[in-house]
Parts: sequence; structure tokens; C-alpha cells
Amino acid sequence: MAKSDNVPEGWFTREECQKEWNVSQSRAAHLLRIALENKMVETRKFSIITPRRGIFPTAHYRFKKS
Repeated sequence: MAKSDNVPEGWFTREECQKEWNVSQSRAAHLLRIALENKMVETRKFSIITPRRGIFPTAHYRFKKS
């Protein structure tokens, strides 16, 4: 049976960023893409329990300290 990962503190999904920033899904994805291109964030996939897919590898983002 598959197991979900423990996501370390400081890593966030696109959905969590979207809610924190109070923007649409597409706007959050756009802002994260720009941040990735400018090396302001790093990305890593963690397997988490999702409402529709069960346990699924999901991209998480961590903002780099300047």
C-alpha cells in the first residue's frame, strides 16, 4: 500500500499559495512559474493524500531566503 510523505515545514502546494495570496489558480501558477524562472523558489514533489486522487505526488514550493 502506498504511503504519503511527511512534508517538511516551509514547503507549500500551489493551492496553499493561491489561498494565502487570495488569487485564482491560473494567477498562482503564473506567479510560481515566474518565481521559478528567477530562482526565487525551488520545487519538489511529495506524495500527499488528495481529495480526488488518493495518495498522489504533488509539486511543493519552498521560497528561498534572499
